Amino acid sequence: MPCVFPKGLNLDRSGATLCHEIVRSAPIPRFAFLLAGALALPAPALEAQRRGPSERYLRLVDSYAADPQGAITALSGWGIGELKDEIGAIVALARNAEACGRRGPRAELLAGSACAAVWNSFQSLPLRAALLLHAQRDVSERPFEMQGEVVAQHCGLRIHDGAARSLAGLLLQQQPHAEEFARRFYLAMALRSHRDLCFEDGRYWAGAGVSRFPRDAALWLALGTAEEIAELRSTPAPLSPLTRDAQPGAVSLGAHRDLLERARRALEQALLAEPGLDEARLRLGNVLWRLGRNGAAEAFQEVLRVSRDPWTRHLGHLFLGRCRERAGRLREAASEYRSALAEAPESETAGVALAYVLELQGERVAAQAVVVRALGDGRRSSDAYRKYLVGQYPSAEALWNQLRNEVQP
Repeated sequence: MPCVFPKGLNLDRSGATLCHEIVRSAPIPRFAFLLAGALALPAPALEAQRRGPSERYLRLVDSYAADPQGAITALSGWGIGELKDEIGAIVALARNAEACGRRGPRAELLAGSACAAVWNSFQSLPLRAALLLHAQRDVSERPFEMQGEVVAQHCGLRIHDGAARSLAGLLLQQQPHAEEFARRFYLAMALRSHRDLCFEDGRYWAGAGVSRFPRDAALWLALGTAEEIAELRSTPAPLSPLTRDAQPGAVSLGAHRDLLERARRALEQALLAEPGLDEARLRLGNVLWRLGRNGAAEAFQEVLRVSRDPWTRHLGHLFLGRCRERAGRLREAASEYRSALAEAPESETAGVALAYVLELQGERVAAQAVVVRALGDGRRSSDAYRKYLVGQYPSAEALWNQLRNEVQP
């Protein structure tokens, strides 16, 4: 998957390097290995690959447009071997169509009218519907609530996810004008993976997306978020609120620091593409703080200067308070934590942070009162900082519905 940078794109060297790193490290869809023996196919097998997938499969995919749920349910009855054969036939047909287009050595095997038949067969494939069908079947097989070992069992490369990865790469070969559809698909898959706590899948989809659309701020933000979350989840010891026991600059283990550096570079590219993207600036400030670099407090101050979103402003005050606390400016820290509570009164994290600073200042009675309010209302699930730790995905379903509507008759 090449990193193709559009003319006029102001992508700095770190962004280009990161894009190429993503491509080198991206998992290869299992179906790609079906191509290994394509040149050695005997004549009857070659004839089969000219035709592409079976009529039964094409009827199923066509039915998705009118009845998505019915098609998704019907797909569950297919065996893994059958599905591999169908996707392998699509991939082989695409390769033959590409060879016809280039008129390379393999085109001699597909001379004359055969090439026209191959090209027409490939162009008639309903790839958009097939892409959504397999992606949605993959998501439907995940449990609604995923915790602990269940995440490992239901995330990662499986048959339908592998099919979606293969088909996504073929869509732009078939339909060069489908860039906007493909861009939104990569973003929707990244955000839905975050929603389902499948963060490695989210990293794949966001990374594959920016390799094809390197000017897209939302994809860079999704990638930066995934890298940041991956580092937070790999922290060996449980962290207190606001990672208070993680000193700035203390992240020295190679894998941890590498994840944070990748997050930093991705978030910087998001801001390069869209300077007003407040969440990218907020997350960049947090990553800089974790790395012990300069600029964290300034990033939070800029977010608070321009943002009117309560969730973003709450976290801006929360993180700026942490910077002030670490610098020993406890009164300023307490002021920021109070401002965070003013934006989100239900925040347990802000309440505990304020109580901690008040305790340090010797205001024990006030600290105890704050703790009682923070922990006594039973609304832990609405804490904004907890949502920050797993990423934001409010637009995922809206994006998916748009895509699905576009394949309906």
